[in-house]
Amino acid sequence: MGHTHYFNRSSGTSKKIWDVIISDCKKAYAASGLTLYKDFNCPLAPLFGSRAIRFNGLGIEGHETFYIPKSGIVSDFCKTALKPYDLMVMMVLLIYRHHDKSFSFSSDGYWNEEWLPARELFQKTFGFSYE
Repeated sequence: MGHTHYFNRSSGTSKKIWDVIISDCKKAYAASGLTLYKDFNCPLAPLFGSRAIRFNGLGIEGHETFYIPKSGIVSDFCKTALKPYDLMVMMVLLIYRHHDKSFSFSSDGYWNEEWLPARELFQKTFGFSYE
């Protein structure tokens, strides 16, 4: 089953904003209860670092690796096939957009269906809703 998220950024992200995004991603990851890995068949820790965000599920729990570099223009997508790590992909998109209004995303998922768990986790983790 295809379930794809599309995202765009017209330039790199400042260090100040990036650091806040990374901090919030780490909080969201801890709150998610998920186990993520760096790549589809690579059991290294997910990357929420100074130069990029990169993660996936492992084996049958993964699909395409989610990747956003700190620098440069981004126009990309990630097909998650509704695997468990999809929740964290949606969380990162919500977090990024919250902190950087030049960042945009869209999705094949319905806002009040597939996105509901991510929106609820966002509210639980950060104390306000993402409508």
